Amino acid sequence: MATVVTESKTSLARGQGKAAALSGHLNKLRWVTLGVVFAMLILIPCVSVYQNYVAAHAYDLLSPSERRFYDFMEALTSPFTADPAEDLDAIKGTTWSGTFFGVKLSDPLAPVAQTAAGLSIYWPFLLTAAIPLLFTVLLGRFYCGWICPATLIYELNSNLRIWLRKAGLRVGNRRFDRRLKYLVLGVGLVLTALTGSVLVATIYPPAILGREIYYAVALGGFGAGTVFFVLTLLFDLLVARRGFCRYLCPGGALYALLGRYRLLRIRRVVENCNDCAKCNAVCEFGLNPMGDGFGQECNNCSACLAICPTDALAFTVNIRDLPDQGPGHLGHRYRTVKNARAAREADQPRPRQIPQQPERTRKRGARVTATDHDPRQPGIATGGERDRERTGEGLADEDVTPRGRDRRLRDRQEVRVLEHVVDRVGHDPHVGSRWQRVDQRREQFARAVHAGQQNQNQRTSRSMTPDSGTSMRTSRGSLPFWAMRSV
Repeated sequence: MATVVTESKTSLARGQGKAAALSGHLNKLRWVTLGVVFAMLILIPCVSVYQNYVAAHAYDLLSPSERRFYDFMEALTSPFTADPAEDLDAIKGTTWSGTFFGVKLSDPLAPVAQTAAGLSIYWPFLLTAAIPLLFTVLLGRFYCGWICPATLIYELNSNLRIWLRKAGLRVGNRRFDRRLKYLVLGVGLVLTALTGSVLVATIYPPAILGREIYYAVALGGFGAGTVFFVLTLLFDLLVARRGFCRYLCPGGALYALLGRYRLLRIRRVVENCNDCAKCNAVCEFGLNPMGDGFGQECNNCSACLAICPTDALAFTVNIRDLPDQGPGHLGHRYRTVKNARAAREADQPRPRQIPQQPERTRKRGARVTATDHDPRQPGIATGGERDRERTGEGLADEDVTPRGRDRRLRDRQEVRVLEHVVDRVGHDPHVGSRWQRVDQRREQFARAVHAGQQNQNQRTSRSMTPDSGTSMRTSRGSLPFWAMRSV
């Protein structure tokens, strides 16, 4: 059984190690994906221009630069197709809306803005956003981190920001309310409905990049959108880190709302966390992964997973984020709190445990027999012996003078009080040496009483003399009554 448990733990640890190694490469895969998307935005207008040249059969009329472009595209596409005018139509459009091997896909903001502009729903266009909408519900704001072509430029701009700061130049690091982008989205849709033009596309970076790249390749120039995009880069450098995506992007606002209850989330494994705060530093959206503060703004970019030195972050399937789990168990803060708690517990005295008293085997007031002795303390007069003393049985040969009666009465009172003290402390292990002292004194009293009785038996034929009383008092003088009271 132990072997099976050990093997299961080993396999589990091995699986976690493989998952951690895979998550460390996800950020690299994301950069590859962003590069491929950006390259497609450049390649698609190039293919479109090349198809126009092929369809026009006007190679002789092209300029030298256009001929070089034609020859380059022919060498690039000839291994894949013999009829570029028809076969290269498999991929068309931009990340705003396009066709990918016969499947029409659109950014969810595109049909929403089109519906607002036309004040009616065009279902064929709305259905083109079904697949991206499904992935957003499952994966959250993944479009912003994995597909958006502007993300590649913005993250390169963040690296430039770091270099400028290291060079001693001042960069902006202001913070605003994240809900500002939802206001931008609402105002943009209202203006779109009032004007009948899709105005949100003019301030949406992915749509801007798709248009401007096409203008640069097909028309040899740029539009006004390029100026706006450069302003967003300056805003990120001089005002707030990744400020446009955090506070102004209308598409980011829509994706955050749609991915609020996403299934795939990043979770912090508090047992492996050392509170190094590298995840907080690398997060482009200014979130708090070290404090389990992901929320709907997280785009699952996996940058925090790649930077974590202890593999304390991992993907999980859940519709809600975990609340703050406190400091990481490998960090200094957790150890300090744990040691302080342990010190407080050590300083607190342990509560005294009072043992349960044994149940009574007889009712109160019932007479006991002569054989009722305390098995725990042999040789001590208890039970039946005390009753015999009380009734006078067996005491015919004792001193019946007033002084003898007073002496016996004091002896019996001392023994009874001492037995009461012993019964009160019971077998409590916390009394320590106190129990031992009580036990010794109880035995001494019992021996003194027994010795006094033997002396009385020997003096039955004589009258009471002061010497005998003095001898009795001397035998009892080693343990006076006040010494018993000090226990």
